[in-house]
Amino acid sequence: IFSGEKKHVSKEPSVVYAGRIHREKGLDILVKAIDMLNEDNEHPIRLTLIGAYSFQNGGSGEEYKKELNTLAKNYTIEWVEPIYEPQKLADEIKTHDVFCYPSIANKGETFGVAPLEAMGVGLPVVLSSLDCFQDYFEEGVNGFSYNYEAENAAEMLAKRILQICQSPELYEELSRGALETSKRFSAELISERYLEKFEELL
Repeated sequence: IFSGEKKHVSKEPSVVYAGRIHREKGLDILVKAIDMLNEDNEHPIRLTLIGAYSFQNGGSGEEYKKELNTLAKNYTIEWVEPIYEPQKLADEIKTHDVFCYPSIANKGETFGVAPLEAMGVGLPVVLSSLDCFQDYFEEGVNGFSYNYEAENAAEMLAKRILQICQSPELYEELSRGALETSKRFSAELISERYLEKFEELL
């Protein structure tokens, strides 16, 4: 997974999320943020959501998926089925520009593997201000954060995403920082993967 190289921001940037399509992940905030950026088409940005939405797979169901699609008034969300093989997931993530994990689960998140995986392929990240990310997240070094509890959370998130995508120099700096961070945490990530597999077996 940790074989990425420093990336350059695309002319038509794409934001990606990977994980369960669940209300506690704050995806409504992300969808609204991207909608704001696409409102005047001056800064068109794509959004791809990777993950399971069905109840049996840990999501919030078909209705929640429809709700997210409705919130995307000025663009169309690109949906990708969950990818369970780490290398295939990494290959998909690195075709995008920014990884966003807007979770609002202040008691439900653990170490937060997905953003670290994205850093491993050179993507800057935008994360919510949850404590679980603080072990590896460094503001302005490998990405930016936003206050998910603020009334204008979607607007704040939009500004953070635009800040990264508008500046090629900043993007490359954050991409480099993301790669350096991922190298320091590779052993921890592998351990997390093993624990997930053990839980599945149990």
